[in-house]
Amino acid sequence: MIDRKSSSPLVSVITVTLNSVKTLEKTIQSVLAQTYPCIEYIIVDGGSLDGTLEIIKKYESKITYWISEKDSGIYQAMNKGIKQAKGEWIHILNSDDYYTTPNALSDFIQRVKSDQNKFYYGTMYLENENGKRTVQKYPFNWLNYWKLYYSAYIAHPTLLVNQEQYQQIGLYDESFKIAADHDLILRLCKKYRAQFLDVPLTVMSLGGASAKDNRKTFNEFKRVTIKNGLPIWLAEIIFRFKVWKLYV
Repeated sequence: MIDRKSSSPLVSVITVTLNSVKTLEKTIQSVLAQTYPCIEYIIVDGGSLDGTLEIIKKYESKITYWISEKDSGIYQAMNKGIKQAKGEWIHILNSDDYYTTPNALSDFIQRVKSDQNKFYYGTMYLENENGKRTVQKYPFNWLNYWKLYYSAYIAHPTLLVNQEQYQQIGLYDESFKIAADHDLILRLCKKYRAQFLDVPLTVMSLGGASAKDNRKTFNEFKRVTIKNGLPIWLAEIIFRFKVWKLYV
């Protein structure tokens, strides 16, 4: 998938998966269909037993690197993929998500500048089990930075992070099981500027780990915000408010 004659930056697309036989093929096909000329595709599987490996092997000749072994969770798998990546930019595309169109990554990268002081994210569609979509589009500015301590509005499934930026701030904190992606975003925002691009990049299927137990998710989100400087008393108020909203 790498055009050696192209001057475009290499993008490492990383898919982490565990027992995703129902969705993985659509994810893989959306990557392979991309018109962007410089993609390396990495798949990190957590030891699937449901037929996922057969799907990976079906497309093995077009996958740059893949591995299947037990891990401690999704964030350790992501870290394995990042350590393997050679691209200037890294995009993590989960095994139940997919690119909006064959031109999605190309359209997105065309608007990315060679600026080490920025990381990028775009527009995302949320898709329910019936195929109905809603758009998630939240431009970032410093006036609404505080909202990151209430809501993870920077869409991680559209996040494009530079290799050097990962080296500077570190990888995903594996002590978190649900909200390490938001911890990473908060750490990025402390050092770099978030740049929103109004380009529909990915479709995210609803019903992931963070949606299964809202109270548990809110509690881990609280821990993430405390780690990143929010006073404990304020983080507790926000947590209790979110839980209260579940029942009203």
